[in-house]
Amino acid sequence: MTTRYGEGVAQLTCAAADRTGHAMLHALYQQSLKHNAMFFVEYFVLDLIMQEGVCRGVVASRGYYPDRSSPNSLRSLDRREAKE
Repeated sequence: MTTRYGEGVAQLTCAAADRTGHAMLHALYQQSLKHNAMFFVEYFVLDLIMQEGVCRGVVASRGYYPDRSSPNSLRSLDRREAKE
């Protein structure tokens, strides 16, 4: 998709509720499983930790849930820490 009759590229978003977004979500999930990606449910990524152009980890915040004792705990997550 373009803007102003082909002058620029339009940035689009897809919602998981529409057909295209739903298909993209499933494809992304399948590829994530294929590459043994780790999932951190209920975390929000705030920043990427980059080293020599490669993402080595993230800085993430846990969402606030009133029934948990430590809301919004800020931490750095990487694959090594998650395996421990």
